[in-house]
Amino acid sequence: GTISGTEVRKAIVLLDEDKLTKEHREGIVYAFKYVYPVGMSVVDVLMYKKEAGMLSVLLGRKKREREYRLIGGFFDVTSDESLEGAALRELREEVGDVTSKNLQYVTSKKVDDWRYRDNQHKIVSALFVAEYISGEITPQDDIEEVKWFIIDEALTSIQYSHKDFLMKGIEKLV
Repeated sequence: GTISGTEVRKAIVLLDEDKLTKEHREGIVYAFKYVYPVGMSVVDVLMYKKEAGMLSVLLGRKKREREYRLIGGFFDVTSDESLEGAALRELREEVGDVTSKNLQYVTSKKVDDWRYRDNQHKIVSALFVAEYISGEITPQDDIEEVKWFIIDEALTSIQYSHKDFLMKGIEKLV
């Protein structure tokens, strides 16, 4: 492709030709050729509220999709310090400046994402639950619509790929 071995060596050894041994060059080529499969971290958040004895969960719908999904996205290695931090950031990015409490890790799983089916790299998502406290919920980023659902409605409105996470999140809450 567009990767230059010479440029990579310059960046690593700052072009000190005495250190660019044959073994060093072979090591760089080997490292690029044999990358261990990567699990890309993703977070999903099940935001909930309890009103009048009813449990409701917040789901979002992306453009060109009919079914809803959990709020979430990729862990950002440049800005996120933890998966919990990524979960709170994704909430802000996708539903606005909301206040929540009781953020709790629930479970994780490898995701069968169509973008990585023919690839050695995979996505691993961590599920969190968070209790809604306040703030105006507004769809943002790649979310077109957000909506509160009672549990029965949520189970019939959510995408198949998010349903098991929804059920595990509900189990944690009841």
